[in-house]
Amino acid sequence: MSMWFLKSDTVENWCWNGVFTPEECKKIIEIGNKIKKQKAVVDKNILNENIRKSKICFLTADDDNKWIFERCCYVINQINDKYFNYDLIAIKEIQYTVYEKGDFYDKHIDTNYESFGTRKLSFSIQLSDPADYEGGDLLLHLTNEPIVAKKNQGVMTAFNSLTLHEVRPVTKGRRVALVGWVIGPRFK
Repeated sequence: MSMWFLKSDTVENWCWNGVFTPEECKKIIEIGNKIKKQKAVVDKNILNENIRKSKICFLTADDDNKWIFERCCYVINQINDKYFNYDLIAIKEIQYTVYEKGDFYDKHIDTNYESFGTRKLSFSIQLSDPADYEGGDLLLHLTNEPIVAKKNQGVMTAFNSLTLHEVRPVTKGRRVALVGWVIGPRFK
């Protein structure tokens, strides 16, 4: 069986502009800056700075942060309805990630299987003003040439958790992002 794609030059880029306003992004950065960060680890708490170098902490859905989770849920539902139509249950967690000069995350996928669900969608929300840093591009490897995610402040890029992706090294300044994973029942 042979398959011919209708539009071979079309690649979907699942971005949602304006998830958070610049003022809301600054507020989230203030919240994240108050939480103690740890060095990011790879695969069950193994620190490997050849694969990943950044600092992280996790936001909780308490009364002060509830609005962040509500907004993310709303946008994820919109993106899922428009592009993926996956069975989704919840946002597993939201990670506050800081990339300083020289920090990066090498090519990887986000999927994992746990007793309570499978990561189906991953998302990254740009909190930094793009003028505050250089480098640090989020690349999605969906075709021969990677797609560079938009850097607009407040934009969400959502993608299938099986998508190979990376964050290129920051060469100047500081990039801050929210990263999350949306789980659902196992794929059938």
